[in-house]
Amino acid sequence: MKMGKSRKKALRTVKSRVIAMMVSFALVIAALVSAFSYYLIETFQRSIAIQSAEFDLQLVNNLISQDLSDMYALARWCGTCKQVGDYFRAQSYSAGLSVAAYDRVLEELLNNRSYKYVQRLIIVDENRQRILQLGVFPTSSTPLNRYSLNMLLEVAKDVQLKPSGIIRDPYLFDPSFLMPLACEVHDPVDFSEIGRVYLMASTKLITDKLLAYSLPEGSSLYISMGRASYRIEGETLIPSEHPGEENAVSLAAPNGLTLSQTLPNAATSPLASGFLSLLAFVVVMIAITTILIMRSMNKSISLPVSRLHRKVNEIAEGDLSFEPSIESDDEIGEVGRGVNNLSSKVLELVESRLADEQHKRDLEYRMLQSQIHPHFLYNTLNSLKWMAVMQKADGIAEMITALSRLLKSSSKDLRKVVPLREELAVLENYFIIQRYRYGGTVIYEVDVESDDLLGAMIPRFALQPLVENAIFHGVEPQGAGKVALKVSRNAEDVLIEIEDDGVGMSEEEIAKVFAPIDEGEEASNGHIGILNVHERIQHVFGTQYGLSIESAPGRYTIVNVRMPFRS
Repeated sequence: MKMGKSRKKALRTVKSRVIAMMVSFALVIAALVSAFSYYLIETFQRSIAIQSAEFDLQLVNNLISQDLSDMYALARWCGTCKQVGDYFRAQSYSAGLSVAAYDRVLEELLNNRSYKYVQRLIIVDENRQRILQLGVFPTSSTPLNRYSLNMLLEVAKDVQLKPSGIIRDPYLFDPSFLMPLACEVHDPVDFSEIGRVYLMASTKLITDKLLAYSLPEGSSLYISMGRASYRIEGETLIPSEHPGEENAVSLAAPNGLTLSQTLPNAATSPLASGFLSLLAFVVVMIAITTILIMRSMNKSISLPVSRLHRKVNEIAEGDLSFEPSIESDDEIGEVGRGVNNLSSKVLELVESRLADEQHKRDLEYRMLQSQIHPHFLYNTLNSLKWMAVMQKADGIAEMITALSRLLKSSSKDLRKVVPLREELAVLENYFIIQRYRYGGTVIYEVDVESDDLLGAMIPRFALQPLVENAIFHGVEPQGAGKVALKVSRNAEDVLIEIEDDGVGMSEEEIAKVFAPIDEGEEASNGHIGILNVHERIQHVFGTQYGLSIESAPGRYTIVNVRMPFRS
């Protein structure tokens, strides 16, 4: 029911009405033109058919004449070739003269434009003792020698340079018909006859030119050579009598060949074939005109509306980019400009909101930076107090220096990311303090795979909370231990491993470290520090980077940091 209504609605559109008017007008013109043309077809059909046949025959005959001229030239050249003459005139057989003659004739054969039609090229001296044979004859051919030469001489005894018919190849078991040509071999000194050249041309020299020949239904092609006449069927020449002149169009050529094409009754009497062709042409023109009209309407109406519809859908999906293709000088273009203005306004609002969110996150980031070390600072000051009271050691100056460097880096440097070498320097200062605090019970080792990794960018204070967590929650509960930091590279990523041989963590404790902290929930400093570093790395580099933890309770804990290598 809905489909029926949509079809009726489509028929009422302006587009469908214009198309209907154009088709009706074209049909009326087609009827008038066809009626007048039918008379012209009846009058000129026969003359056109004859002229077309003569033209086609002339083209084919020219192509055949070109190849035959190449064959004539090759045969004459062989009859005057100096190397062949030297080989035939020699008093005794010479392999060198034989090879020289063969190579020279082969070179000339391959340089001939029509060499592919040379089935056999045989050059024999007058005593039938020296024979040269070239061509594209099959390998299954009977060998040619002075004993089998009579087979050729018998079938080609009356052959001259112009074609006079076709013969069967005497050296092949399977039927293969050739067009023979022959001429004399002359002595290069006194020009006396010292041999003969027999050139056997394949009949494909003729039939290949007719493969694309447009032959009307009911017509036949004939070719005459001297007194012989043949009907051409595909690639075969069948002996046949020449058709009468009243039923055929013939074209004779100086090369001795005569091509003929019979004309069917349909071509010599008035038929409606031309009229039907004209009708078909008019129908095609109507179809082309309709298509052009539809394309014009699509370009001016349908496509602009489609672009508007697509742009509105893109805006709904979040694509607020400017689209110039929906704007033009017509009414639809005005609507398009309004859609682009709406898109730009929405984009400005979104960008403003994003800028506010980014500013908020920057403030939160700075607040986290200022809160990252209170626990560490209190313990350090406590250690300094007891060292000053009980030991009066010179290490107090070193601890105070390290502490001042840490406080300076934390309070004055507002960069989000720093080179890895600066972060490792912060750790060195941090561990100087921890070494005095724990009295050498905590060992700290650093292994960097290559110096170029020291230039990799990392969020500030990303490693110190992790090392601090390894000491306080891993090594300190068991009294002593080692913290090892290793930096390596995997493809385009930087891998940092912080390993301690402390008390370890269970799977539940690891999961709790990365769990979000609800408002009002209490969490350990280690939880806050690790989760904060993880979120800061993802904020800077993307969610595919961050922290992961491997641990075995009572044995070790490894915190893996993955981030892209950016120098």
